[in-house]
Amino acid sequence: MSIWEEKREVSILLADVTGSTSLYDKTSNSEALAQIQNYLGQIRRIVSSEGGNFIHSKGDDVLCTFKEPLGAINAARAILTKNQRSNLTIHAGLHHGEIIKTEDDIYGDCVNVCARLASLANPGEVLLSQLFVDQLSKPQQGSLRVLDDIKFKGKDEAIRVYSMQAESTSQHTEVGVLTFVSGDIGSGVEPEVIVELTYKGQVYSSSESSSVTIGRSDENDLVVAQPWVSRQHATISVMRNKAQLVDRSSGGTYITMGKNPELPALRETVLLIGSGTISPTLSTSSRKAEIIQFKVTSIA
Repeated sequence: MSIWEEKREVSILLADVTGSTSLYDKTSNSEALAQIQNYLGQIRRIVSSEGGNFIHSKGDDVLCTFKEPLGAINAARAILTKNQRSNLTIHAGLHHGEIIKTEDDIYGDCVNVCARLASLANPGEVLLSQLFVDQLSKPQQGSLRVLDDIKFKGKDEAIRVYSMQAESTSQHTEVGVLTFVSGDIGSGVEPEVIVELTYKGQVYSSSESSSVTIGRSDENDLVVAQPWVSRQHATISVMRNKAQLVDRSSGGTYITMGKNPELPALRETVLLIGSGTISPTLSTSSRKAEIIQFKVTSIA
């Protein structure tokens, strides 16, 4: 621990470079490293130009703080559009709250939430918390899209999360439409939707404004400890009475619903209907596949 520390309220931006693995595959190690370091340097210059304070880089990420939320979102937007012709981009998180600042680092729950947001973001996307968005004016909020109310592990209440992307076109894909046959139409009472996941004898459930995260990392609710599974692979949630799977992986997710053909999803959102199976990265026909059973029910 450093010899001094202080508490302060700031906006936090954590930007993690993505695309470096494919870059190393396509070019020499020295050239790839030079391009990545150049991109990280561009990010730091953008942060500085918007009044941000660079904290540190660990690997391919950049952690920084801003006194003004407007500077933070302007920096994030500029970083997203800076390198669009390159294979390199970022996935990032923006959050606002109190931190503990030491001589060379920052600590606190606010930092942890920002890191979770960044880990859930797709390439070319920034995820913003409600606390951060609340600091912005209405016009500044206009370009943001509500993504979901996500309940992070260790949190009692769900956090509303917004999305900002480099392009106006969305990668959101919906498959199928949920139709409810129970309840009186026009009664004004919507059924409660629940998703139950079963994996190795354990049952996990998600309902409105809660989620189940799936991945290799121990931070997930449902841990699939296989090397081919991404650290944060997918999220199952219920939003506005629709059950959905959001794939955030590098290898994709294979889904079956009823007797329909298997559906591959990569960085897409898929509506879940009825019952079926979920298999991270590997087809459900593979003998090594880790099969997760799901069932969507509605309670009037």
